[in-house]
Amino acid sequence: SLALSLAGYFFGKADESTYLTDAFFGSSMLLPNQNLAAAYQRFDLNGSYRLHPRVRAYVSGANTFNQSYQAAAGYPALPRNVRGGVTLTLGGDR
Repeated sequence: SLALSLAGYFFGKADESTYLTDAFFGSSMLLPNQNLAAAYQRFDLNGSYRLHPRVRAYVSGANTFNQSYQAAAGYPALPRNVRGGVTLTLGGDR
């Protein structure tokens, strides 16, 4: 059997820390850190195919449309990426 899925993630702009401190070495969230993290969306596409009752092949694609974003300020996300594999079920009832 074939299974396909598309997942969408939508994030609005958010406050983020600049990792700076104030004059008294307090939390940097006291500084004007409004909307430092921009809004973004990401879509993932997954598929699998059952080759045998106990064997399944799968492929998973993250960031399918190659969106450029930073989930945390200063840490860019991975570009489009794909991984695949095979799962084998051992034991249990058929």
